Amino acid sequence: MVRRKAWLGSAPLFVAVGTILFLGGCGAGGPATESVSGTVLIDGKPVEGVEVFFATADVAGSGVTDASGTFTLASGASPGPNKVWLRKYVGGDPALLDMDPEQLAAMSSAGPAGAKIPKPLLPPKYSDPAVTVLTFDVPPGGTSDATIKASTK
Repeated sequence: MVRRKAWLGSAPLFVAVGTILFLGGCGAGGPATESVSGTVLIDGKPVEGVEVFFATADVAGSGVTDASGTFTLASGASPGPNKVWLRKYVGGDPALLDMDPEQLAAMSSAGPAGAKIPKPLLPPKYSDPAVTVLTFDVPPGGTSDATIKASTK
């Protein structure tokens, strides 16, 4: 009779636990982020419902302003200089923003009965990530005092 050592019967358990511990450590080594919150002022006033985006080459974070213009980036932002842009649409039917651009063009050309497409509140220099003039330098340790100013002009 061959006797196996008692711990060999537990080998599958050791493999499973080891795999979980190994995989649990994967993905935790991404770029560092810091907590960022603050206020968005448009034409000098806080505005509700503005989408706020911070981005570097490695990290992007976003949040939405409340009634007092305050936002918190859900996943934080990378420390150092960040490109910032803001997005808010006014008027029209917000559900149309999810439609195909060709469908929207056809609907809006139908005259007064056509689609009422929401318009951007802000010009591209504040709302287009490719040309935004907004930046914010996120300090080590993050901040709760980020003030982002933009204009509808």
